[in-house]
Amino acid sequence: MRKQRNRDHSFHHRCPKSRNGSNDSYNLIDVPVTKHRAWHTLFENNTAIFICRLINDVWLDTSYKFVCVPKEDHAEATVYARTLRKKRRK
Repeated sequence: MRKQRNRDHSFHHRCPKSRNGSNDSYNLIDVPVTKHRAWHTLFENNTAIFICRLINDVWLDTSYKFVCVPKEDHAEATVYARTLRKKRRK
């Protein structure tokens, strides 16, 4: 795993290591520490489906529904993650 760049940012595992996530670059995203802490405070290391249900049951206006749909192409998700990292470096 890469080291933290500074104290304002940290690396978040998209699929937590506790759920067999890896340290591969496609699974890591550089995020502000405050947002990273907030994510884990709200959602811990739960699955996307559980988080979706929690958002719908607790947080979202009942006239809306938050939907979680698996991507068909994992390679597409990897390219998207790399693009996000490049944008953040600029």
